Amino acid sequence: SGCDSYYTWLRQDYKRRRTLMVDGLSAAGISTARSQGGFFLLGDISGLCGPDGPLGKSWEASVRPDEPQDWAFCRALAAQLGVVSLPISPFFGPDASPEVRTRFARFCFAKTDATLEEAAR
Repeated sequence: SGCDSYYTWLRQDYKRRRTLMVDGLSAAGISTARSQGGFFLLGDISGLCGPDGPLGKSWEASVRPDEPQDWAFCRALAAQLGVVSLPISPFFGPDASPEVRTRFARFCFAKTDATLEEAAR
């Protein structure tokens, strides 16, 4: 691998996986927030939510009363495409505006290359 330590290799490997995920999300119309660490990317889902969005055929069945749209997005994405993401609204307090707390979903890139490639299709 040409790395001077396991940790150098690990950092490079996760950087590569992160790039695979960023490219896949970008191709799907999801821009990502730049992070300094961790195994998750925050993807801006604000333009993809609702019955007229790309997950429209799964949207209505994914909506729950009084629940933020990021939860519905995550359910619809899993139901329609088999891709699991996690809502971020639970990390915000009740005073945060809905435009902020429901704008993103978390996508984990600590996956195998095969899984990342399949999700990007």
